[in-house]
Amino acid sequence: LIPYSMKGNYEVDDQIDQFAASVPGSLPPLSPASVPAPVNSAPGPMVANPTGTRLYVATTNAPSILQFAIGNGTGLLSPLGSPSVATAGNPGALAMSSDGQTVYAAIPSLNEIQVFRVGGTGVLAPVRRFRTRPGTSDLALLPVAQPLAFTSPHAYVAYTGDGTVGQLAV
Repeated sequence: LIPYSMKGNYEVDDQIDQFAASVPGSLPPLSPASVPAPVNSAPGPMVANPTGTRLYVATTNAPSILQFAIGNGTGLLSPLGSPSVATAGNPGALAMSSDGQTVYAAIPSLNEIQVFRVGGTGVLAPVRRFRTRPGTSDLALLPVAQPLAFTSPHAYVAYTGDGTVGQLAV
């Protein structure tokens, strides 16, 4: 179990914290303890692919999705060859298809869902955009305030802005 948390105060210190949950009730930091996110990006909602090899992070203060490989056995994050993909607007939530081949991003400011295809290297490519009703801010899979993505045996939780990690039962 290797959870990740987001820490971003919307000005400085935007990062993804990495933890090991090898001891029940304990979340010691990995080394390095964090991976930087672009300044002022406000990383937030996350989704991991079903095999636990990729992590995608919405930047709620910038029009992009960060793309990471998850280290086999270590859980350490490393940016993919293309560290981010542009979105039509600031994404408020992410979801992934059960086969891990498609990522959906809610774009609240545009009342849209943007669809991305996952390439062979894990890099996202935009496919199409769908209009939704006004107020779209979630994809029903991830609450915006406390996004959670689970893929056995890893869990990832993000609390945008406050740098905390919630209790997880896996």
